[in-house]
Amino acid sequence: MQIPLQVTFEGTDPSDAVRVAIEREVERLEKHNRHIIGCRVAVIAPSHKHHHGTGAKTAATVRLYPKAILLAELQRDPKIAQAFAAMLARQVMTLRTRLEQRNIHSARDRVRHFLAINADRVGRTVSLSGTLKDIAAELGLTHEALYRTLADMSADGEIERRKGTIRLLKPSV
Repeated sequence: MQIPLQVTFEGTDPSDAVRVAIEREVERLEKHNRHIIGCRVAVIAPSHKHHHGTGAKTAATVRLYPKAILLAELQRDPKIAQAFAAMLARQVMTLRTRLEQRNIHSARDRVRHFLAINADRVGRTVSLSGTLKDIAAELGLTHEALYRTLADMSADGEIERRKGTIRLLKPSV
């Protein structure tokens, strides 16, 4: 890397063991891609101001495209350029939707929003891909908060849960 690895610790004492583990993972990442210029990692302790049911870990996806190769391919083939632009547009729309969801304070309203944007038009049904824990992480909720919210919504007649699906029974507010 051109810029040395930067590891910071927030709300916790620095740990040599954690730093070594991070260095090992960065070395592994560098073996797969020599185009990495630098890397910053922040180790952040859980906040004591944490609001129950509103925080969760999520994975990050890092995409690296060597600039020269990417530009050459985009100029060579307009179909590739169009497909790349469409992929980026979809990712921006997905990120905007996720940001919008994260700005919704109530767990129930976040779940309603998720169900409304993912339900099919005909049966108002959401087919669940992955686990409820995955959906909780996507929504920025703990899995317990999601389970509790779905149980409450089901008890209130707002949704119907079946294996692998959730059907909206009442129109979104």
